[in-house]
Amino acid sequence: MSEKLRIDKYLWAIRLFKTRSQAGAILAEQRDFAAKFRAQAEAERAVQMVPVNVAQEQVKVQDAQVSVKIRDLEGQARFEKIARELQVELAKIAADKDARIAAAQAFGQALANAHMTVWGDPTTVQRMTAAFFQGQSAGMFVEGLDRSLPPDAKKAAVAGAAAVGATIGAVAKKVVDMATGKNDPAEPGARRNPPAQDEA
Repeated sequence: MSEKLRIDKYLWAIRLFKTRSQAGAILAEQRDFAAKFRAQAEAERAVQMVPVNVAQEQVKVQDAQVSVKIRDLEGQARFEKIARELQVELAKIAADKDARIAAAQAFGQALANAHMTVWGDPTTVQRMTAAFFQGQSAGMFVEGLDRSLPPDAKKAAVAGAAAVGATIGAVAKKVVDMATGKNDPAEPGARRNPPAQDEA
């Protein structure tokens, strides 16, 4: 059989319908019904999918809102950190300014109370000012060290400073004695001053 067997011809051949046209009409009705059923099923499925699609879109919108909120919070935290650091730096600048003003006032008061005349050029005053502030810094450092060191460490530091001072004093005395010609004859290797010769 080379040609395809048509369904309506087959239904007529097995005697389900009296004529082929009757079988064709029934098949056409069945096809229309199936098409209508498919269309209705797809419409119902589309109607049922609307809430699902809406929910999916709502989830996407909520995700986007969460991402935006996270970025906002990150930006806010970053700006708050920058603001805090700025406040700390401004406080440091203000404290440094106040300290410099107080130091300048103290230096001016010290010079006013000294009742002295400074001879020299402006660099002389500048050197005096630098020496004053270095002395202040050293004094504050020593005071802070004195407050923070334990008693045993303080005793050791005092003993060490005394030993260093004694050594420096002895060396300075020896240098001065050598420079002025005052040698102790009892010391080994000390040179005696030659006796003065009378001129004839």
